[in-house]
Amino acid sequence: MKKIALAIFALFALQLTFSQELELLMDTELVSSPDAFNPKFEGGSILKFYDFVNREFNFSKVTKSGKMVASFTVDAEGNIKDIKVLEFPEVSAAAEIIRVLNKSPK
Repeated sequence: MKKIALAIFALFALQLTFSQELELLMDTELVSSPDAFNPKFEGGSILKFYDFVNREFNFSKVTKSGKMVASFTVDAEGNIKDIKVLEFPEVSAAAEIIRVLNKSPK
């Protein structure tokens, strides 16, 4: 009987959490532009940007492997602004990705 009650409680808690997240999404206004989904880089797709980053990133400056997450804004002229490194394995990796992003052509 205790197992059934625990299972029912767990399902109720899961439903409550899902309902709260759904409510939050319904109250959020999503704004997008056509370019947000089809970015261009040097006349090509976003894959050309990834190639640029891999080509310019100096992996010898990084001693730890790990995941890096960076956030930035591209203005109307194509300049990268407001670079933020949100997750990184070590400071030298964060510094290197900032260097590469600042070097990026429009």
